[in-house]
Amino acid sequence: MCANWYDGWGGYMVLIRAVYSKLFPNLDTILSLDIDTLVNKDISNLWDINLDGYYVAGVRDTPEFNRNGLYINGGVLL
Repeated sequence: MCANWYDGWGGYMVLIRAVYSKLFPNLDTILSLDIDTLVNKDISNLWDINLDGYYVAGVRDTPEFNRNGLYINGGVLL
Protein backbone atom coordinates (compact mmCIF):
# COMPACT_ATOMS: atom_id res chain seq x y z
CA MET A 1 0.00 0.00 0.00
CA CYS A 2 1.21 3.51 -0.76
CA ALA A 3 2.37 5.86 2.00
CA ASN A 4 -0.01 8.52 0.68
CA TRP A 5 -2.38 8.91 -2.24
CA TYR A 6 0.15 10.77 -4.41
CA ASP A 7 2.74 7.97 -4.35
CA GLY A 8 0.35 5.71 -6.22
CA TRP A 9 -1.49 8.23 -8.36
CA GLY A 10 1.65 10.22 -9.26
CA GLY A 11 3.05 7.45 -11.45
CA TYR A 12 -0.35 6.76 -12.92
CA MET A 13 -0.79 10.40 -13.94
CA VAL A 14 2.59 10.39 -15.71
CA LEU A 15 1.36 7.50 -17.83
CA ILE A 16 -1.93 9.27 -18.54
CA ARG A 17 0.00 12.31 -19.82
CA ALA A 18 1.86 10.04 -22.22
CA VAL A 19 -1.41 9.05 -23.93
CA TYR A 20 -3.21 12.44 -23.93
CA SER A 21 -3.13 12.49 -27.72
CA LYS A 22 -5.03 9.19 -27.81
CA LEU A 23 -7.52 10.28 -25.15
CA PHE A 24 -8.17 13.68 -26.77
CA PRO A 25 -7.53 13.24 -30.52
CA ASN A 26 -9.42 16.41 -31.52
CA LEU A 27 -7.20 18.77 -29.50
CA ASP A 28 -4.13 20.42 -31.03
CA THR A 29 -2.53 21.44 -27.73
CA ILE A 30 -2.95 20.31 -24.12
CA LEU A 31 -1.59 22.07 -21.04
CA SER A 32 -0.96 19.77 -18.08
CA LEU A 33 -0.26 21.18 -14.61
CA ASP A 34 0.68 19.20 -11.50
CA ILE A 35 -1.89 19.21 -8.75
CA ASP A 36 0.47 21.25 -6.53
CA THR A 37 1.16 23.95 -9.15
CA LEU A 38 -0.12 27.44 -8.40
CA VAL A 39 -0.71 29.93 -11.21
CA ASN A 40 -0.60 33.55 -10.07
CA LYS A 41 -0.58 35.35 -13.43
CA ASP A 42 -2.12 35.07 -16.87
CA ILE A 43 -0.50 32.16 -18.71
CA SER A 44 -2.37 32.56 -21.99
CA ASN A 45 0.91 33.38 -23.79
CA LEU A 46 1.82 29.68 -23.46
CA TRP A 47 -0.49 29.05 -26.41
CA ASP A 48 1.79 31.25 -28.57
CA ILE A 49 4.82 28.95 -28.15
CA ASN A 50 5.71 27.33 -31.47
CA LEU A 51 5.93 23.58 -30.90
CA ASP A 52 6.37 22.54 -34.53
CA GLY A 53 8.55 19.44 -34.57
CA TYR A 54 8.08 18.73 -30.84
CA TYR A 55 5.77 16.27 -29.15
CA VAL A 56 6.01 17.80 -25.67
CA ALA A 57 7.71 20.78 -24.03
CA GLY A 58 9.01 20.89 -20.46
CA VAL A 59 11.55 22.78 -18.37
CA ARG A 60 15.02 21.54 -17.46
CA ASP A 61 15.21 21.46 -13.67
CA THR A 62 17.80 23.36 -11.65
CA PRO A 63 21.18 21.77 -10.85
CA GLU A 64 20.55 22.08 -7.10
CA PHE A 65 17.59 19.74 -7.39
CA ASN A 66 19.00 17.43 -10.00
CA ARG A 67 22.46 16.06 -9.36
CA ASN A 68 22.27 12.94 -11.52
CA GLY A 69 22.05 14.33 -15.05
CA LEU A 70 19.29 15.77 -17.20
CA TYR A 71 15.89 16.00 -15.53
CA ILE A 72 12.89 17.59 -17.22
CA ASN A 73 10.43 18.91 -14.69
CA GLY A 74 6.99 17.59 -15.58
CA GLY A 75 5.02 19.98 -13.36
CA VAL A 76 4.00 21.98 -16.41
CA LEU A 77 3.81 20.25 -19.78
CA LEU A 78 2.51 21.76 -23.00
